[in-house]
Amino acid sequence: MSTTTTTKTKTSKDNRQGRRFRTGCKTCKSRRIQCDETRPACNACVKQGRTCPGYQREFKWSTKHELSSARARRRTAESEEGDSMTGVAGESPESTGSTVEVENKQLEEAFDAVSGLLASEGGGHGHDIGGNSGGIPTVGSLDGLAELYGRIYGDSFGWLMGLDEDDQTQAQAQVVAQVQEELPESIQADLPVGGLEEDEVDEPAEFEALLQSDVLALEDDVPQPILSTPTMTETTPFLIEYWFKNVCSMWSSFDSDRNLIRKLASHTWSHNAAVFHSLQTMSALHLSEQLPHLHATATTSWTAAMQSIQQELSTFTQHRSSPPQFPTGLLLALAGIGTTTCWTDSQQLGIPLLQKMKTILAYYNQPGMLSASTTDRTYLEFFNDSCAYWDILCRVVTDEQDATGPATTTLIGPIPGSSPPSTTTTNTFTSPHPWVGVSRPILDLFAHTILLCRRHSKRLRSPNHATLHSLQELIRDIHAARALRQTLTSTTLQSSNLTETGDARTPLSHLVDVAEGYRLAALLHLYQTFPDLRDDHTRELGAADISNWSLQALALELLDLVKRIPLESGSRVIQPLLYLSIATGLKAPDAQSAVGAPLLNQMALQVSQARRVVMQRVSVLEYSLPSKPIRVLKALIQRIWEVGDREGEVGVGGGMAKHWSEVMEEGRLRTMFG
Repeated sequence: MSTTTTTKTKTSKDNRQGRRFRTGCKTCKSRRIQCDETRPACNACVKQGRTCPGYQREFKWSTKHELSSARARRRTAESEEGDSMTGVAGESPESTGSTVEVENKQLEEAFDAVSGLLASEGGGHGHDIGGNSGGIPTVGSLDGLAELYGRIYGDSFGWLMGLDEDDQTQAQAQVVAQVQEELPESIQADLPVGGLEEDEVDEPAEFEALLQSDVLALEDDVPQPILSTPTMTETTPFLIEYWFKNVCSMWSSFDSDRNLIRKLASHTWSHNAAVFHSLQTMSALHLSEQLPHLHATATTSWTAAMQSIQQELSTFTQHRSSPPQFPTGLLLALAGIGTTTCWTDSQQLGIPLLQKMKTILAYYNQPGMLSASTTDRTYLEFFNDSCAYWDILCRVVTDEQDATGPATTTLIGPIPGSSPPSTTTTNTFTSPHPWVGVSRPILDLFAHTILLCRRHSKRLRSPNHATLHSLQELIRDIHAARALRQTLTSTTLQSSNLTETGDARTPLSHLVDVAEGYRLAALLHLYQTFPDLRDDHTRELGAADISNWSLQALALELLDLVKRIPLESGSRVIQPLLYLSIATGLKAPDAQSAVGAPLLNQMALQVSQARRVVMQRVSVLEYSLPSKPIRVLKALIQRIWEVGDREGEVGVGGGMAKHWSEVMEEGRLRTMFG
């Protein structure tokens, strides 16, 4: 009995050792154990405390079916001899063999190109992308990359664009058009930045018919796929796919075919090195907190993106007198890298890149510097608004007035003076913007309000604020604040002529509520900083409303407005400043405000409940947006409440109370709140 058991155990062990595992990670295959292929690391490696090498499959070129050199030379000589005799060598078997040999050589070069472009994967060793000394592929080689994916994966190319199955046919037609061009590399390197023409956007039926006719005409010439549908084992295509499927929607207040960020990225990533590396960087930065082994990839991609941006900036400077065309890819890369560096270092605002973007836009905003193309003008307006939003986020938290460069009228207009505004409507465009939303003017007014309030609070706490000059400046601030309040109270948002977003999660009403929220937030900051404005407002109220109005009541009104927007709405990416504004107004009511008032009155209870709601909703943002900036926001909100409660206990109020911006600066709790 014992002998039989021993024999069976030995036989089972021999059979297990004899099995060949062709799939799984390299460690499991070398140890001849079954790999569960769990991503990003298999359970076997995790249990043993090993670093899982991943599931990348190596392509090995087989020479089994290739002709030997002597035989190839003999067939070539016979083919040439046949050409001179018959003149129809194109139809001979020898010519067919030569063509196959050329195709095999091209395929070998293609796979070598893939290995070079994906060398950064290399087990996390930090190799330069592209395998060259420069560390990045050229624009021409990236054009070849798009063509190469089309040849390898055929009709499965749609996964790289983040498209649904219904859209993959259109993506395949685009690949076919690229493959059939067969441009030399020198011409590909100078290809203009692609973009959707107006007829592609406005005439979908005609465009679809045109694509269908091209596909039918070139049906016989479509290269056949040489690999099956790809698995996500290579870092580069995985990061590109992750950007289109996750980062783009998270980075935008709405996401649909009307999201110009997605359109620009999908039409430039395959032939613009700066965009190509920027998308990878953004994906790697977002994933690196959950997948620490991607830190090296994020660093490598960031370096490559910065090198590509520098190359395009040099080209723009050299041709500044007569630039070839509007640099759509460069501007998209600047915005992508600049606004996402805070994802890994919350203190980074990308101000140097913002200054570069301002310089480029200031050049093209000059009369006569832009072509007559309506598409280019649409892109210019889009990037003007994008740059303005980025500028607002930086100016809200930066102390230096000139840190982000000049605020021209094309970006943020000058702070209004005492003269009343001439217009009261804010709808300057009909299509929503993925960052600005539906009201750029309201955001401008909010930015001016924050700058004015921060400047005024600093002057109040300045040791020499009692001089004649400083008093005159304080008075000018009050006049400017009154003008801002008048503009904000008379501003209305005409939403009747605005187009829908096309995003079921973020309808137009969400963006309208966000715009109204920024208007109320600006008023809240003005009333907090300037007691004269509070007096002006109470004089305008009726006797019955005076007792019900307070800063806390206005903050609660703003919170009720934000609570109307679902937590899953894409507009959450442009809401952090609203939560910060609400938090500044949720101070505990003064105990001395009414003689004999109970310690726990109705307003105190509402403020306590509102604080809890704010922290709950901000905590949700921490898990649905990049977490590091949101953690800074949570810490700042809690610190503001702690300082306010402590001041309330000792009876500090009025101009002696700390402004929220001072709390932010003292605690170094600044980041991009949006």
